[in-house]
Amino acid sequence: MIKNYLYTIGKYLPSSQKSEILKEIESNLYDFLEENYGNGEYTDKEIEIAIKALGQPKKIAESYLDSPRYIIGSAYIDAYWLIIKIVLISNLIGQIITSIFLPLDSKANIQFFIEIIAQIFQSSMASIGVITLIFIVINKYYPKDTIVKNEDWSLDLLEKVPLENEKIKKFKIITRTFFILIFLVAFNKVSMDIGVYFERTTIVSVLNMNKFSPYIIWINILLAITLLYNIYLLIKGKWDRFSRKASIFINFIMAILVIKITLTPKIWNVNLIAESLSKDIDTFSNMFKTSIYFFIIAFVIMILFNVTKHIKILVSNPKKNL
Repeated sequence: MIKNYLYTIGKYLPSSQKSEILKEIESNLYDFLEENYGNGEYTDKEIEIAIKALGQPKKIAESYLDSPRYIIGSAYIDAYWLIIKIVLISNLIGQIITSIFLPLDSKANIQFFIEIIAQIFQSSMASIGVITLIFIVINKYYPKDTIVKNEDWSLDLLEKVPLENEKIKKFKIITRTFFILIFLVAFNKVSMDIGVYFERTTIVSVLNMNKFSPYIIWINILLAITLLYNIYLLIKGKWDRFSRKASIFINFIMAILVIKITLTPKIWNVNLIAESLSKDIDTFSNMFKTSIYFFIIAFVIMILFNVTKHIKILVSNPKKNL
């Protein structure tokens, strides 16, 4: 009960101060228990009285803060700033990567660098605006301040400390979001002319754009859904049944899309690549197809591993919030 109380308070505290403040609150709680019930084991009723005496979690958290924090609720502000940082850094790197694919003669003047800086600034401001709007909407329609509005609040409203298999690997989610954003920027800015450089200046298109173009919109939709899903995980801070089912669905759709694209007839310009590399077309074609098959097998195994992990937990805990 005490752990859940401290965990709920921590949701309204900034990361930089959370540990220190929670230690002080825990100390105050045990001081109250000791003063009123002496040393030893405390009953649930005694702990409940002590928690009630300290007050509602959000009010306790706010009492340790100098002022109301932001237009975005305190429960969401850390996730908001984290996502803003990821987006800005990803956008910067994505724009730089994109500029590498531009023709060399377009990079030989100061106007090129001015345009790049302007594009970075414009896209960054647009991204900040969209993210801020999303969080304002979340805070308005899914606030975490309901405990405060109820003067006779119940301990049943406290958030439970995540179990071990409920905890998300935050670094993994952040890294995945980071690379998705970089790919989105680069993918949509190089006019979809994905190619490889030969002899520094010649580009041979890897993909047959007539075959690949119909998939562009679906790739963008899937990536956008995955980004929103990652934001949800960062805000939620733990796995639940919805997020596990969503992960299974996203992985399933991703597998179908990747397999469909890679196996689309004539989508790869194998002959052009072979000629550019001065390779025998038949030999290179067979080698290329084999590589594609190995890629698909490895990708499917990875997807099955992720999906199976979530299915096992869902099946083993059918009535829990996992």
